[in-house]
Amino acid sequence: MYTNNKKIAVDAYFFNNFGDDLFLEILINRYPDAYFDFITPSKDRIKNFIDNPRINRVNRKHALINAKSYDMYIMIGGSMFQQPPNWKMQWLNLYLMIRTFKLFNKKTAIIGCNFGPYSNPSYLTAYKYLFKNLNYMSVRDEKSFSILNEKNINIHSYPDMAFSFDTEPYQKYNSDEKEKCIGVSIMDFGKENIDYENKMADIVGRLQKNSRVKIFSFQNSNEINDLNIIKKVLSKIEGDKENIEVINYDGNIQRFLNDYAQCSSFLTTRFHSLILSITFNQKIIAINYNPKIENTLKFLQLENINLIELNDMEGINPDHLLDNSKVNYNMKDIKDKAIAHFQYIDSVIGINK
Repeated sequence: MYTNNKKIAVDAYFFNNFGDDLFLEILINRYPDAYFDFITPSKDRIKNFIDNPRINRVNRKHALINAKSYDMYIMIGGSMFQQPPNWKMQWLNLYLMIRTFKLFNKKTAIIGCNFGPYSNPSYLTAYKYLFKNLNYMSVRDEKSFSILNEKNINIHSYPDMAFSFDTEPYQKYNSDEKEKCIGVSIMDFGKENIDYENKMADIVGRLQKNSRVKIFSFQNSNEINDLNIIKKVLSKIEGDKENIEVINYDGNIQRFLNDYAQCSSFLTTRFHSLILSITFNQKIIAINYNPKIENTLKFLQLENINLIELNDMEGINPDHLLDNSKVNYNMKDIKDKAIAHFQYIDSVIGINK
C-alpha cells in the first residue's frame, strides 16, 4: 500500500522530450497516491501531463519558499550534467534547492542520470561537493559511477530507467506486420550538420524503395527540433516518398510507442531510440553521437549491436535493416535492475514490499 497525500517537488528536463517524459510517466505511475509539483516556467513544456490532476506546475521560487510543505525533492533525468556554458548558475540553483530542503529535514534524490561530458575540472569538483548533500543518487552507466563514487556520496548504478517501463501493451504486432516497417530516429544536434542530413537522406531514400519507413522525431521545441531536421532530410530525397511516414512526439506517449512497436528494425540516433529498440527486440544500427551510447552498451553487455560513429556513417549498410533475421535481447535482468533507481523513493513514499 501507499501512504496518502505525499507531495514531491520534481526537477527534470521539461521540454516535451520523449525520453524525459517517459521517465516522468514512470515516476507518476509508480506512486499513484502521490502529488507532484513540476518545477518548470511554462505549461507548454509538459504537454503529456497537463491534464493530470495529481500534477501541478510551479516555478523555482515557489518550490524553495514552500520546501517545508513537501515530503521530498527529486531530480529525474538522463543527460542532466553535460557541462553547459552557464554551468555555475545551474549549479547554484540546484545547490539552493538541495540545501533548502535539507534545512527542513526533507529528503533529496537525483536519479537516472549520467555525468558528463565535461571539460573543466572545477565542474566535477563543484558537483561532487553538491552530491554529498543528497540523501540518494543513482546513475545509468558505470563510467559516471566511477567518476563520482567516493566517500559521502550515496551513489548507485543501474540500467537506464526507461527499461523499467512496461511495454507489454505495445507488444501486439505479429512478425509479418513488423517486417514491413523500418524505423529511423533523426536528431537535431543543436547545430548544423549537413553531412549527417545528407547521409540520412541517402539511407532513408534507399530503405523506402524496399520497405515502409517511419521517421521518428523525439523532441520538437524551440530549443531542439528534430522535426525541422527531418524536413530538411526529406527535401533531399528525390522522387516518390509515399513509403515514408513521419511520427512526431507531440506529448502523447502511448501513440508514439504504438508506432514505434510496429518496426522490426531501427536506425537509431537518439539515445532513447536505442533503449526502446532494445526493449522491443528490434534489429539495430546505432549511431554513436555521444559517449553515453557506447558506455550504455558496455554497461548492458550488448556490445554486439552494430555501432557506427557519427563521423563515419559511410559504414552503414541499410541491407542489415532489411533482412529477416531475428534478435532477442535478454531483458528480464535489465528490467529488474532498472527499477532499482526508485528504491530510495519507495522507502520515502511508503511502499510495502
